[in-house]
Amino acid sequence: MLVLTFIRLLYSESDPALLKQFNLKSLAQDKYDYNTTVDSYTIKFNHLRSLTQTICDVPTCVVTKESSYNCECYGENSTVTWDEMPNNEGIYFKYTYKGFSVSYSSVVQYKCAKADKITAQEVYSPNMIITFETKFGCRLGGGIGWGWLFIIILFSSLALLFIIGIPINKFGRKKTGMEIVPFVYFWVGIPRMVMEGVKCIFSPCRRKQRGFDPLE
Repeated sequence: MLVLTFIRLLYSESDPALLKQFNLKSLAQDKYDYNTTVDSYTIKFNHLRSLTQTICDVPTCVVTKESSYNCECYGENSTVTWDEMPNNEGIYFKYTYKGFSVSYSSVVQYKCAKADKITAQEVYSPNMIITFETKFGCRLGGGIGWGWLFIIILFSSLALLFIIGIPINKFGRKKTGMEIVPFVYFWVGIPRMVMEGVKCIFSPCRRKQRGFDPLE
């Protein structure tokens, strides 16, 4: 599953408008780097800028895998692409680096969460997925869901129906009383239809069998 996730993340499309939906500017650090560990190695990364401290001989590295005697660059800032995470969980950035004999790639995911937590996993070395759970992975403003959007459209349409329909029925069609309400008999019949629906749920509807009158 992790391998399939990484393959999907490799094919990302960078939309500048997407960056405006997140507060990511404060993630870039000029005095320290973010780090975590994988086995006996230290994984370092920064956000859209080179690392402040690294033993790698590639000054443009954004993601590295380091030990006390070795360093491998897993991505340069100039190669960055980004896209949103599945299920609206946050945003991720992909970096690559071409070495002498092998190409490295890394994905840094900023996942929406209240508390900060950083984890990393190596997927078919040399590919790295770093997950940074942080509040900065949450979309700004939150927005509204499809459910609320449907409710807003529904009630707006009903309000428009009454605002336009009542004057038309009263002044245009010369109706009086309850009949000035658009589709008045439909609204009046709703309680009865609801009750019949409830009865049908708790007492399943059965088709009446046609009987015969006894012969006398």
